[in-house]
Amino acid sequence: MIRASAARVWGTLSDFASYPHWNPYICRIIGEACEGSRIEVSVQPPGRVGLTCRPKVVEALAERALRWRHRLFLPGVLDHEHQCLIEPLDGDAVRLVQREIYTGMLVPLLPRSLDDSTVQGFRAMHEALRAHTEAVDRP
Repeated sequence: MIRASAARVWGTLSDFASYPHWNPYICRIIGEACEGSRIEVSVQPPGRVGLTCRPKVVEALAERALRWRHRLFLPGVLDHEHQCLIEPLDGDAVRLVQREIYTGMLVPLLPRSLDDSTVQGFRAMHEALRAHTEAVDRP
């Protein structure tokens, strides 16, 4: 839960240029939060080597959802979708839900340690997003 408006949370999530200033996990995104655009995403998982990919934005719905999808080679080999869903709550607060969905033939070969570092990374990102947006929204 984040005690900030959906507009403020969306503004932070869709302002890719600001990621290096507040986001410890998704440390850089180049491009625009616009459906159909190709972006460059750099991730720094805790305790792991960072990686960069060039997914396509599949949904950019202001104050509601930001989703992008990356495919390795061809569809069905290893597909990865990242979702940020903003759910409004009472009292000018939101619930931010993030999901990583992996599908394809190579999923069984992904290391289990990926789960731990991904969860740790998202926790760090959530805390940083909460601190950043709540501090700005305070009177």
